[in-house]
Amino acid sequence: MVTTAGDTVQGFINYKEWVLSPTSFSFKKSATDPAVTEFDVHAASYFEITGLEAYQRYEGPITTNVTDLKNLTYNTSLEVTNATVFLKVLEKGEIVKLLSYTDMLKTRFFVQEQHNAQPQELYYNLYLNSQRKVVTQKGYIGQLLHLAATYEVKTPQLERAIQAANYRDYTFIDIAKAINKPKDAPAATPFTSGNFRFFAGIGLSSNQATVTGKHSLQNADKASANLAPQLLVGADLFVNQHVQRLLLRLELAASATTYTLEKTERSGSGVTEHTYSLSQKTASLNPQVIYNVYNTENLKGFFSIGGQLNYSSFSDNTYNSQYYNPTIPYDYAPTVEKNHFDIHPIWVSITVRGGVAINRKLEVLAAYMPPASVSNNNVYSLKLTSYTLGLNYFLNRR
Repeated sequence: MVTTAGDTVQGFINYKEWVLSPTSFSFKKSATDPAVTEFDVHAASYFEITGLEAYQRYEGPITTNVTDLKNLTYNTSLEVTNATVFLKVLEKGEIVKLLSYTDMLKTRFFVQEQHNAQPQELYYNLYLNSQRKVVTQKGYIGQLLHLAATYEVKTPQLERAIQAANYRDYTFIDIAKAINKPKDAPAATPFTSGNFRFFAGIGLSSNQATVTGKHSLQNADKASANLAPQLLVGADLFVNQHVQRLLLRLELAASATTYTLEKTERSGSGVTEHTYSLSQKTASLNPQVIYNVYNTENLKGFFSIGGQLNYSSFSDNTYNSQYYNPTIPYDYAPTVEKNHFDIHPIWVSITVRGGVAINRKLEVLAAYMPPASVSNNNVYSLKLTSYTLGLNYFLNRR
């Protein structure tokens, strides 16, 4: 870390998942030092988490034009305000440095020539014309072409890359690399493989069915909890692969189970027994947001919430009703209804999960799916719920 007074200080920084550019950071001189000092843009001019991220202080103009398509205006000019912020260093070379600043409004990118002390924002603006069509101003194309020409590194390949560039970090990183090392410029990729982790797993689910509304099986006496195996594969995307506090997961699962419901009704000496059975095979796609509440290198404790899109094939779906009266010597015929419930093959649910990840290889978890309706009826509804214990194995260690 470098203070605004120019002093260089070695120590430990509380490294966080900065989705937005940090306004301050916590610092202590040693890992065991109880004294923690907070540094902001008025106290620090540069700080670096060695080998991971670096930020430098910037004082100057930044644009405030809205680039969110839902909130565009008719303003064609750039709106600018002065600010003092930390810029993240994305790429650093002999000619230029690429930086970025993200706040609640948008992300801005800057270039800084090594002989120039002041970074310059790469300009980008969206606005609506009189026909309410979106117009894009890509001032950054001219800025980058001028930069490449100034340092005599402009090649046809680099010029095409600049002309086609989107306002994205990975695009600008490759262009900056090409300007700094024109003969060794890698292809543009939005993410590195280090951001992803793949896994496969197994689970054991306890599944139950309930009926709500005006139906003879409402408040059933017995809803059997049937155990069913589950197979799954998926991938995780880390917001920051070094911190690994927050990640996004996409999971594909397959399972098969059965459900049974039983209810006995008495009226005088007569008894009516209601039963229902259902078999189900399901493939589900489950996007989740996972947050590691406890986050160390080899042990993480997490919880997650996600939506679940399910496609199921149902069989059996049979309702039986049998009346008998021991005081009447008569055999009553049972009522049997096939395809009793009108069931959706595609249905949605939510899941909440909690668990631990051990040694970056194994994950043990428990999941709960609250009751989700799978039937189509205005009077009553068939709902499914599940509790799951699972074990996942990470195929690539991150």
